[in-house]
Amino acid sequence: MGILSGFWTIVFLFLAVSSSFGQTVDDQAVEGQAVDPASEGSSETVERVGIRETIRLVEDRATTLEIPGIVDMVSSAFHLYVMSDSDGLVVFRKKEEGLTWLYSATGMQRRGSSLFADDRFAYVKGQRNQLTVLEPTSVLGVYSSTRFASPFSSVARTHHTLWIAFEDLGIGKLSLETPEQVDMDPEFAFREQTQGCQVKDVVSDGYAHLFALLSCADSDSTSKILHILDPPSGEEPASIESIIDVQGDFNSLHWVRSMGLFASGSEGLVSISEEGSTFFWVQVEDELSDVHAIGTRLVLRTNSGLLWAGSLTEGFQQVRSDIGGGNYITQASSGLFLAQYDRLQNASLEIEQEERLIAFDRATAANSTSPSLNEEDSNQSSNQGFQLYTIPSITVPLPQSVILPISYTTSSSTQAVQLTLLSNIEAAQIRGRSFLWTPSSNDVGEHSFTVLATTTDGRVQTQEFTINVRPFNAPPRFAPNRAMTVPVGELFTTQFFAVDPDGLDAELLDYRADNLPRGARLNRKTGVFEWTPTEEQIGVVTFQVVARDQYGTASVQDVELRVRSIASGEESPDQDGR
Repeated sequence: MGILSGFWTIVFLFLAVSSSFGQTVDDQAVEGQAVDPASEGSSETVERVGIRETIRLVEDRATTLEIPGIVDMVSSAFHLYVMSDSDGLVVFRKKEEGLTWLYSATGMQRRGSSLFADDRFAYVKGQRNQLTVLEPTSVLGVYSSTRFASPFSSVARTHHTLWIAFEDLGIGKLSLETPEQVDMDPEFAFREQTQGCQVKDVVSDGYAHLFALLSCADSDSTSKILHILDPPSGEEPASIESIIDVQGDFNSLHWVRSMGLFASGSEGLVSISEEGSTFFWVQVEDELSDVHAIGTRLVLRTNSGLLWAGSLTEGFQQVRSDIGGGNYITQASSGLFLAQYDRLQNASLEIEQEERLIAFDRATAANSTSPSLNEEDSNQSSNQGFQLYTIPSITVPLPQSVILPISYTTSSSTQAVQLTLLSNIEAAQIRGRSFLWTPSSNDVGEHSFTVLATTTDGRVQTQEFTINVRPFNAPPRFAPNRAMTVPVGELFTTQFFAVDPDGLDAELLDYRADNLPRGARLNRKTGVFEWTPTEEQIGVVTFQVVARDQYGTASVQDVELRVRSIASGEESPDQDGR
């Protein structure tokens, strides 16, 4: 076992210290450890002063790369692989000072979208059981390609052997010594140990140790893990080092550098010792696709794209809740690479600690992801001091351009806020703090847009709005009017009102009049009409009010006023002539 045995010892020492840290049920309750809720005093509400952590996954915007249509991302010690559904596979070399672009394999997305990687090769899993092996140091990029007769779930390499998890057939293996050998039919190993079991997953430590997860219905335990040793010399065949019985239903294995082997599934995330014992870490919604370590903390990604971060002693918190961005993660030298909304950047964990009174019920203390302990607190503080304001929906005519301001408030620097437009309209864009778009004739109709505002520490705000594009500029529409009676010598006031059906502002109109009666005034902005008629103006007075919209289209309304002299003591008619 050598190095691996020493590593397992370190892991167990760490777990032993963690589990013995604070011997009270109160301390264990917030650690994500298994605590018996039926223990004495479990119905009591416990209060204590403790240190609570707030964990944020902070993006480094200075390292941002734009890659459209990201659908998966993995890394090895030397390379980063990003799959784009439009640009294919983009390969980078990882260096101390950042990423160096090596090449883009346009069209690789047609081979598949699921990626695996080790220190020498990368692997693309595709439809119809296709597997493409990539060698980033090769000029051609593609080392070899094959198509299996049966579906497979994952692959992992030890030395020159590629191991394949065929769920119903067992553990297959291929030689990677030459490209031609990859295209051969795989051999099947350890048939006796896998008989009657489904092979769920395979992972390796990157060297000589392989782990295969089996689901065996006829065994005492729900799951088994085969620990396989592949000697580096190649002179001896791979052999089973141990068979680990695991109680619970698990679907995936995760080898986390510096922290060892983990399994995840409906039972949550557990670490697995060499002797086969499991140690519970956390239960989150959905199954996990990625588990990575930053120091003593783990960052988890679910299949739906949620991100969680935490530790054994402090529990876990949700650090990304907007699954629309993808939120793909993979290991960087001292942190993570994070791909969200087609932006690739470095990310790190930011920890804030505060002393506060913690109150909880012993009966629910064992649930490490209880909203009262983690998620609720995280959500309440996630957008503190950060607000994106409403963007109005509008109707515009061709060929007018649209410019809409985007307003937000933040307690941090405005440079810490990034605006992203979610839309299938390529011509629409965000520039600075404004939405810009010039529709074309092909854009007639209603279109939905979403502005996403994110801070470097992961706080998210969204605003949705629609733009209805009309093929022509419709004229303003007046509210109906009728003939009105106006008494001599008294101030008469009314308002002419029109609405622009396709302007940025329905009430942004210019009112003018032709042939206004002498002494009358019309407010050009509001359409308010004021007039005190004289004896000489008794009779019927007619004129026209013109409403012009911001694009120059006008409508006309005919106006008729009946001016009357009211005898002393006679009741004055109202303005409608009644």
